[in-house]
Amino acid sequence: MKVTELLKMGCEMLKLMSEHDVRRDDYKYVGMVEEYNTMRCNAVKHSAAISMLAEAYAVSTRTVERIIRRLKREIVK
Repeated sequence: MKVTELLKMGCEMLKLMSEHDVRRDDYKYVGMVEEYNTMRCNAVKHSAAISMLAEAYAVSTRTVERIIRRLKREIVK
């Protein structure tokens, strides 16, 4: 498979991602956001959840907050 064939397959999704500032590597953090949502449903405080995720994913707490805010946005067509 050539790169152009791959791009043709995902063209519409790539356009939508580009229009809504979804970054190429954001797929790596879907699990992080799901873990955050689970923690919050289990009454873990926001700051504690952020700290735990920062340690688990080896990133700063500020990075975790940015990622969560970015991936929880609503996409409106």
